[in-house]
Amino acid sequence: MAQIPDRLIDAATVRVVAAAVLALCGAQSVSAGVFYLTGPPTSKTLSTTPESGGVYQEGWSSASRSWLNSVALSGDISGSTYEFHIYAASTSTTNFLAEIRVNSEVVATASFSATSTTFLPQVRLVTGIDPMLTGTASLELRITHSSGSVGSVLWGDTGSDTSFIRVPDPPALARGDYNDDGTVDAADYVTWRKNIGAPSLPNRDPTNTGPIGEPDYNTWRAHFGQSFTGSGSTSSSPLPTPHSPLASAVPEPSTFPLLITAGCGTSAFSRCFQARCKSRRLSRPARRNRLPPSN
Repeated sequence: MAQIPDRLIDAATVRVVAAAVLALCGAQSVSAGVFYLTGPPTSKTLSTTPESGGVYQEGWSSASRSWLNSVALSGDISGSTYEFHIYAASTSTTNFLAEIRVNSEVVATASFSATSTTFLPQVRLVTGIDPMLTGTASLELRITHSSGSVGSVLWGDTGSDTSFIRVPDPPALARGDYNDDGTVDAADYVTWRKNIGAPSLPNRDPTNTGPIGEPDYNTWRAHFGQSFTGSGSTSSSPLPTPHSPLASAVPEPSTFPLLITAGCGTSAFSRCFQARCKSRRLSRPARRNRLPPSN
């Protein structure tokens, strides 16, 4: 185990980019899960991969320290059980308060005390808030020195002795369930058709941008038959095949102009045929009734 040094670093609080800045910088979206404390004390971050650049520690006797995610949290958080797994040490006894924040909102808190000069894991499973999220959001771990002597936190390329937090995994999102009834079925196709050109739809794939169109049809097609429950689990039925009744009834988007043209042609032919028949009937001389010849 790493030992706490005699003289601890007391760097100023590092507050780096917030969610809006992450979005402007083109931050990558990731799912919820494990986020490791990474980066040197001057640029602390949270990452989905452990630190590989070295071992870091920071000690302080007041105020707080923050680690922010270098990538944006994407999607809803399902459930409310959060895990804190922080390696901490103290010159005597140090009391800490740890907070997980999503978009600056505190969703989970945990208190722990370090009483040894050896870095030991402080593990807390706590019930927090299940925030309803759409799009991307910032994630922050803030650790505050509550009271006591100088304390320190360890993280980095330390094998299993590294600090991290765990955020509940997002549920299986009902992509393609455009009428939001829990099942991706033919009714969602109808909803999609009625909203072509609209700016958005419920449960739209976030990778589809711009007006509702063919990419959203492809999403519906890819998830057809899936059912979604409140726990985030899914079930599915076989996708429609080209010979299935549904597939036969639902045309591909690229065939819509052809079908419209064919429909117009059929309608025009029918009207023309009826007009010709009527004209011939009007121009034909009336037949006179003739008596049969007498014997």
